[in-house]
Amino acid sequence: MHVLQNSNTAVFINEIGAEVKSLRHKGKELIYQKEEGFWQRSSPVLFPIVGRLIGDSYSYQGTKYSLNQHGFARDLPFDLIQSNENNCTFRLQDGKQTFNGYPFAFSLSITYRLSDTGLYVNYTVESKETSIYYSIGAHPAFQLMSDIDNYELRFDNDSNINPYGLVVGYPVMRSHAQDLGSLALSEESFDMDSLILKHIKSKNLDVFKNGVRIFGMQFDAPYFGIWKQKNAPFICLEPWWGIPDSRGHQGVLTEKEGIILLDSHQKNTHSWAIIF
Repeated sequence: MHVLQNSNTAVFINEIGAEVKSLRHKGKELIYQKEEGFWQRSSPVLFPIVGRLIGDSYSYQGTKYSLNQHGFARDLPFDLIQSNENNCTFRLQDGKQTFNGYPFAFSLSITYRLSDTGLYVNYTVESKETSIYYSIGAHPAFQLMSDIDNYELRFDNDSNINPYGLVVGYPVMRSHAQDLGSLALSEESFDMDSLILKHIKSKNLDVFKNGVRIFGMQFDAPYFGIWKQKNAPFICLEPWWGIPDSRGHQGVLTEKEGIILLDSHQKNTHSWAIIF
């Protein structure tokens, strides 16, 4: 377990999945601590897919491959390649544990930087000899200190968030207006699993409990997932650069909505942050 810390905050990161296991700010834990009977993860990294593929499979250049929901990065050990008191970088590279389900040579680096204002996260995906196709996303689970009905999400550039369609059973939401908007939550909000904001305009949101701001998030993602297990003491707020398979998708990776093409010997960086 690697630790970042300053006078107000301590962050604990596991080398398996480069996953944040704890974020304690001014004595309060923000990250969900696995409770018996509920989800047993805290903040997994989703790569090289986000969500579920139809039939847990896809085809590329005529060959069929299998990938479980959210891909393999969350279950594999990362190498710690740089660290000090306030920032660290983990790296995962292709190998025998990845090629069966993902026939691309890649490097995925995850950098965490702790400051007085928040925890800042960069995902850097790098291709090698050939182009690659990928999606990536964050899946942090935040502690709920009371019923979900007491919580509200306020976005900086979206309102009137309305049902837009279905993505393999997930309700997809789309925003229409440009001004400040909010989304009130309840247990019933998740009767069909996750909510997905599609083509989201916002780059910031704040989480309020009974009208009081608890924390915020920043992100540059085109999709945003919101998930809560029934009656569980957490809410997942997930910036995504990719999306689960849509109904009717034929399984061809290159035609998948939200898939990113990265040419050979290039890199992309995707960023998000938890703001205190």
